[in-house]
Amino acid sequence: MAVMAAVAIALATRSTPLVAALSVSGALKHEALAGARRVECLPASPVCYVAAQSGGPDGLGGVAVISVQDTSAPRLIGTTPPNQDQLRGASGIAIAPATRGRAVYVAAASASALAIVDVTDDAKPKLLGATNDTDTLNGACAVAATNVVPNFAYVAACGADAVVVVDTTDFANPAVVTRVPLSGAVDVTVAPMHSVQAAVLRASIPPVARRRRMDAAVRGIGKSGTSAAAAAAAAAAAASSNTPAREEIPVGDALVYVASGHGMRATVLKVYGEGKLLTRLGSLKDTARLDDVSSVASSVVSSSRGVFALYTTSVCKGGNVIAINVTDPMNLRVPNMGEMHAFGGFGYPALQGAKHVAVYGDVAYVAGSAKGTVAAVDAGGLVADDVAEDELGVIDEGLAALDGLGMDAAEVLEGVTALAVASEGAALVAIVGKVAGAQEGDESVPGAFVLLE
Repeated sequence: MAVMAAVAIALATRSTPLVAALSVSGALKHEALAGARRVECLPASPVCYVAAQSGGPDGLGGVAVISVQDTSAPRLIGTTPPNQDQLRGASGIAIAPATRGRAVYVAAASASALAIVDVTDDAKPKLLGATNDTDTLNGACAVAATNVVPNFAYVAACGADAVVVVDTTDFANPAVVTRVPLSGAVDVTVAPMHSVQAAVLRASIPPVARRRRMDAAVRGIGKSGTSAAAAAAAAAAAASSNTPAREEIPVGDALVYVASGHGMRATVLKVYGEGKLLTRLGSLKDTARLDDVSSVASSVVSSSRGVFALYTTSVCKGGNVIAINVTDPMNLRVPNMGEMHAFGGFGYPALQGAKHVAVYGDVAYVAGSAKGTVAAVDAGGLVADDVAEDELGVIDEGLAALDGLGMDAAEVLEGVTALAVASEGAALVAIVGKVAGAQEGDESVPGAFVLLE
């Protein structure tokens, strides 16, 4: 079994956009991280949760809990038990809103499920409940949640080409309530609507056609299931009803940002109906820059410049990171210099195979899977309309040798799949598909969880 690697990078305090070179402080190897796909870290706590597709005691998928309390010695403190069918192919993970208690949501691709895992005791994570549906949740690959709508989770179902809303009010019995078709949906994040966005949306009243943005294909599905005829009737009713006009949108609402890979599209959905419903606000298709887009992160990069969502793709020019202005969620646009790519006159090789992006403050961290790099990008430059291309730059891509692992940083990071900021910005965690040289079915090559500073 190929074993997983993960990396954590300590972040320097920034009084300027530049940071010092990154260096290794500690490492961990463990088979529980095999096939790890996504990682999330508990705010204000040195604990991270990894969704591992082929991890767990039985190698079929599960959740690994990692402590980064000691940056010189990260350690595995718990894993979900074996024989958890609803965690098979664990691919996405999100921390449940704090008001709901200590739990994580897991998108399990092989099980076509959204599972809820209790992490009250990090040493003994346990499955609380799950909902699976080979049609609606087929290939569930990513999940997001927010305190703004604490009773719902938002799932990207890769195999179903859809974003699905799951009611998590009862952890033991989560239930699908809404499905929005989105071709190629591969990643999803949800964030509170910024006051600037709300003001823009309220600035004018859209025509009736714009107020009826709910697609006929948006399906409300009852907790006990719904027949195809009933679902079609519900969809028709949704299509004929008005969705909220701009002036009706409260500041406290949430927005869902979606990356659609083979759809080559970035989409913004508005959450309403207390969290259980979604309506399309805006979408941007770009066959040149969003081809095979793989991840999305949202951030208020600069209050003077607006609200932005950052996306990555490994296909465009060998890999890129692109900033999309979502200040007006109904009219998405790319700033003048809103893209950095791996090749070309002003290319940055560290972005080759760009797979995932995490944003902290004005810095975007990009996982370059092809070359085994983690690049820190000045997001402030990306979102500006008045920055020349030669003024953009990767802040840092240097990684020191990994002492005691017998390989350098580029080797252990080759195939890096995801990033997450930990401990209120004190560390950056990266997880790696498999270390250099590992072959399918090869059990001899260990993975690693590495901390850098």
